[in-house]
Amino acid sequence: MTVVNPTAPTPAPAAGTAEVDLHVPPDAQVWFDGSPTKQTGEWRTYTSPPLPPDKTFHYDVRARWTNGDQVVDQTRSVEVRAGKRATVDFTQP
Repeated sequence: MTVVNPTAPTPAPAAGTAEVDLHVPPDAQVWFDGSPTKQTGEWRTYTSPPLPPDKTFHYDVRARWTNGDQVVDQTRSVEVRAGKRATVDFTQP
């Protein structure tokens, strides 16, 4: 598991892959395109499989957590490209 420190400089993703940094409540469950992930914590980084250069791809990222006695379930679309980093912040509207 990679833990991201939001105040530290973040290196570029490995050649041919994209990285998605997520900021979620620490107890959130996360899915990428319907597949569950295993990472935990408030800051999470996910690396894509190798992607062809110069093409744009989209992931549907779903996060679900409990806020008090209410379940919050949100899905956001994130655009990725090989060699780039995207950030999704589920703690902000």
